[in-house]
Amino acid sequence: MKGIQKFVILLCFVLSVTAIPGHSFAKEDYKFTKQNAFFGSDLFDVAYGNGVYVAVGGDGAIVRSADSKTWSVVSSGTTVRILSVSFGGGVFVAVGEQNLILTSTDGIKWTKQTLAITKKNVPSWVETQKGDFAKSKVQTNSSVIWDGKQFVLLTQMELYVFKPDPYYPESANKVYNPSGYAFVSTSLDGVTWKTTQAASSIYNSSKIKYINGVYYIFSEYKALTSRNLVNWTDYSDAEYTDVAFGPGGLVIAYDRVESARSRNAVIVTDSLLNADAAKSKDLLEWSESGGPNSIDYVYDRYIINADGGYFLTSTDAKTWNAINMFNEEPSFSMEPIEDPGAFSLGDINTDRARLFKTIWDGRQFISVGAFGGIYTSPDMKSFEKHPVEGGVSPIGSDFYGIGFESGTYYLYGSNGTFLASGDAVQWKKPFNLLKNYSVLSASYNGEDYAFGAEEEDWGFKSLGRVYYFSVNRASLVEGVALSQLMYGLDHPIEVKWDGSNFIGRTRAGEIYKYDPASGWKDISPTNPQLVDNEPIIVSGNDHTVKYEYSDSSGTIMLYYMADGKWVKAEYPVWSEYEKYYLRHLDNNSKKEDTLSTIIYGNNEFMAVGAGGLILRSPDGKVWTKVQSGTSEYLHDLIWDGKQYIAVGNKGTYLTYTPQN
Repeated sequence: MKGIQKFVILLCFVLSVTAIPGHSFAKEDYKFTKQNAFFGSDLFDVAYGNGVYVAVGGDGAIVRSADSKTWSVVSSGTTVRILSVSFGGGVFVAVGEQNLILTSTDGIKWTKQTLAITKKNVPSWVETQKGDFAKSKVQTNSSVIWDGKQFVLLTQMELYVFKPDPYYPESANKVYNPSGYAFVSTSLDGVTWKTTQAASSIYNSSKIKYINGVYYIFSEYKALTSRNLVNWTDYSDAEYTDVAFGPGGLVIAYDRVESARSRNAVIVTDSLLNADAAKSKDLLEWSESGGPNSIDYVYDRYIINADGGYFLTSTDAKTWNAINMFNEEPSFSMEPIEDPGAFSLGDINTDRARLFKTIWDGRQFISVGAFGGIYTSPDMKSFEKHPVEGGVSPIGSDFYGIGFESGTYYLYGSNGTFLASGDAVQWKKPFNLLKNYSVLSASYNGEDYAFGAEEEDWGFKSLGRVYYFSVNRASLVEGVALSQLMYGLDHPIEVKWDGSNFIGRTRAGEIYKYDPASGWKDISPTNPQLVDNEPIIVSGNDHTVKYEYSDSSGTIMLYYMADGKWVKAEYPVWSEYEKYYLRHLDNNSKKEDTLSTIIYGNNEFMAVGAGGLILRSPDGKVWTKVQSGTSEYLHDLIWDGKQYIAVGNKGTYLTYTPQN
């Protein structure tokens, strides 16, 4: 999992900064606007200072509050992940991918700062491999702290090159060959920085801490300590996550892996030097939660933030309590909900609730986590969920699709999300779905909704899936399904209303037709064909385009029809680096394709996909990039006659209204 997280960090950087060629075919400058009514970006860190709370996270998210109850999004000027924030000397400093450093005195106005790490300004930089300086560089500022006198910044730098695959030299496949370095920089104001090298041959260095005169760096398979930020002691094969100090001693939180299963575990010791000799203690079964995300000593107790909504707390480092925000199962009803109001803990799928950080502000605990999770508690017993900007967001949801039929918009995705609207602004639930259901495809005929969905079974933290088709009538008082086909499906690809019937297709090539009198009927051909990587073909205004996903190249393949033949279009292309990570990033999208959807509307073709990519073309021959303002994967796009609406992961909801 840590390797995948590393891939995500590097991929987001490259997708954000790679120059993509294109041609302008209209004077109007397309620019989508991200609507915060569906705020769902992961929040990785939170800080408090000068009476202001600031939390930072994915997709360039910064949220601010003056009272810890009401939170609003402020402009960060970036779409890359912001990984850490700290307060000191009257200043907030936030850092992240793409060498990002932001400073602010009030949490509202943020200023970008620069940090150049070169051989010239860091003369002590020692290469691991000859020629590293000539390689392409990916620089991630992964963690920042205030040590009481100054800000201390941890930077992970990857230098990479692609080489032919030694196992398949005859193929076009290339392998990623990186070198990794860790640097530390100090600053009094977050503007002017002084940098030294901390280590070479280090990867995914993600956290820096300062405890009792000792600085700690944690990375993949390695930990470092120093008293002066210049001389570092290397603890190889020490795959620790974080460390905290309190009356019980120095407590190391880490992932103890047993038979490929991660467990939350701790080691109580006096130093990293003696950690191997100390006895570890498992805190949760692997069936309950994954490994820890952080540990701090906060207001008279150690607190570990973990997955599944778990906190692990102790006052003496000996006796630990497992606290779960979801200790009461939410009630479930199939009755229509006229006004969803503010979403609460009961609206969250516990398996999607990851907790990253907890602080104490002098009167309460404040925790942040996945999908825009902000929680407060006075005693770590009762918890309150705080929404961002009004609380309309379906918490914990990736949006997989949006539709517009018969004057009704419908929006669907993970975490039991199915919403309907008459104006694409005010959303309601036509019926309830359990939080472990994900709607993969949907259609509407003016009266009934049909959808293909999966039920996520997280038994023993191993995800199993059951697929089904369903038809629901929003007007029914009970809101119960009119018909369901629960088993025998292999991943629904789509459900569509063909003018007279709902037709559902599956990955295995099966076809089902819905009959109101008898339910779903299997009308599959005798020998169904697998529809993996099925081309997308769209026509409009006498033009036809096709998109194909290539496993071998891992990139976009766009064509247009000319004289009865497919001709390769001119479009943005991925670099070798981008192609590599798009091909290997198995949690990037539902179907791993670079593009997810192409539509024709407003006299043009539009496409959306990985890294917040939006492309447009008048005829399918030349495609240009459109500014999306996000780096999240975009799953779907519609044109309703007035505006474009695009939706994607982490509650991403984008709109654009053409001026012409």
